[in-house]
Amino acid sequence: MSAGAYMLATAQFQQFRRRRRSAAYTTAAVVVAVHLGVVLLASAARDLMALRVTGHVTVGLVLALIDGAVAPVVVFAYRYYTRTRLDPLADRVTAGFERKGENR
Repeated sequence: MSAGAYMLATAQFQQFRRRRRSAAYTTAAVVVAVHLGVVLLASAARDLMALRVTGHVTVGLVLALIDGAVAPVVVFAYRYYTRTRLDPLADRVTAGFERKGENR
């Protein structure tokens, strides 16, 4: 078995791939869902979006600002997740792969 095939077959690598994929899809789904929600509200509920909250600030403006803030917040959460959960697992996978390469 080649070293690359060995790495792909390990349980740790499969776990790493699952965690990474799950986190990436969840992150993308949150950002897209919030954005689509705001867009759908803007197109379907114009009266709601035009309601004034205070002064010249409307519900639509507040939701647009929230939409703009969601992406950076999700990126920072994803970055924290990768540093605390994925990076240590990737280090273990890499160390196991390097040990396997040394035994050849």
